[in-house]
Amino acid sequence: MSSACAPPTTCAIPPPDAELENRVLRLKDELAQLRERQERHQRRLGWGLGGVFATLLLAASFAAIEARGEASSVFTELTRILKEQGVDPALAYVAAKRVGILDQVRAR
Repeated sequence: MSSACAPPTTCAIPPPDAELENRVLRLKDELAQLRERQERHQRRLGWGLGGVFATLLLAASFAAIEARGEASSVFTELTRILKEQGVDPALAYVAAKRVGILDQVRAR
């Protein structure tokens, strides 16, 4: 069998470039950090494209309810908390009012 390369030097693989290997490792680390940061932001915000769309729909619904004058005192307070303090305090407010809200819905 004929070989295109005669051992040992004509087909020898050059030794790896240490600087290049270090660059590749640094880039892999940076990429992993960026992915972790992106995942953290998405978890914190709870937003992908679907989340952004749902948020826009929710905001439009809130505006429509307020425009029709159908907002209850709980709804008005929830809207105020969302605007001034953000989602977590608003969720805590709704959790505290949950039983009363359910009672009002059942009474309708």
